[in-house]
Amino acid sequence: MSCYRCAEKFRFFKKELGCPNCGFSFCSKCLDFRIKVPNKGDKVLSVCQKCHDSLKGEQNSKAQDYSPPKNFVKMVEENKTKVVHQNPDKDIESRLNKLKSDPKRSVPECGELETRLNQLQGRDETYKKFSNLPSKQVVNTPEDLIAKLTEETKIDQNYEEFEKRELEKLEVRLKNLKNGLNLNNEKPTDQTVSSSSNINTDPYDKLVNNMLEEAEFSLKKDEIDEDEWCCLCNDDATIKCSDCDDDLYCKRCFKHTHSSGEFKNHQKSILNSPQM
Repeated sequence: MSCYRCAEKFRFFKKELGCPNCGFSFCSKCLDFRIKVPNKGDKVLSVCQKCHDSLKGEQNSKAQDYSPPKNFVKMVEENKTKVVHQNPDKDIESRLNKLKSDPKRSVPECGELETRLNQLQGRDETYKKFSNLPSKQVVNTPEDLIAKLTEETKIDQNYEEFEKRELEKLEVRLKNLKNGLNLNNEKPTDQTVSSSSNINTDPYDKLVNNMLEEAEFSLKKDEIDEDEWCCLCNDDATIKCSDCDDDLYCKRCFKHTHSSGEFKNHQKSILNSPQM
C-alpha cells in the first residue's frame, strides 16, 4: 500500500498511520498537522492537511459569530414587549380633528395674484397687459342679468316682427304675379302700372323678381333640354333603348354594349339631333 497523499509505499522506516478524522492512510510526514477532532475528546491529534483546514475553518467561523448591535437588540425587545392596538377609526378621527383645528386659508383675489406675478417677473405694479380682444362684460348683480335678458328678448321680438312684415310683402307679391300670369291677354291698367312701379321701388321686391325670373328660366330650360347625355359617357345621346329602361346611348357606347347576346334584339329608337 502507499500513502494517500504522497503515494510512497509503506516500508519499515515509513509506517502506515491513519487520519482520525477521515480514516485514510498516510505516512508520518503527511500526517503532521495537529488539532482537536470533534467526537474524539479534548486531545490534540495528528490529522491530514485537508482535515486540518476544514476543522480550522469551522473553528474560525464559530469564532466570527458575534452578537447584533445593541440598538437593534433594544429595538427588537421593545417591539416584542410593546403591544400595539391600532384602531383605524380613531386614527381617522384624530386626523380629521387636526384638519379642523387648522385655520382655513383665504383664497387670494385676482389682484393679489397679479401683484405676486409681477413681483416674480420683476415688473412694476403699474404694468398692465394690453390686448386687442374685447373686454368681457361681467354680470355682477341679478338686476344686470335681468336687464340683459330683457334687451335680448326685445331684439328677438323686433326680428320676428320684421320677418312677419317681409313674409307678408312676399305673399302680396306672389299673388300679384299669379294674377298677372292668369291675365295674359288683358292690358295693364294705370292702377296696376302704378302699383307695379311702387312695388319695384322696394329693394326686397326687386330681389324677389330676380329670383322668380331665374326660376322661370330654369323651368323652361328643363322642359326644353331633356337629359340628352349618354348614360355611359358625357357625349350627346343619339339612341334610346326601350328594353334597357329607356336608357340613352351614343353610337359608340350602344355598339359596344349591344353587339352580342340578347342585347342584339333590343328595340332602339333614334333621337332627334339637338337644335343649335
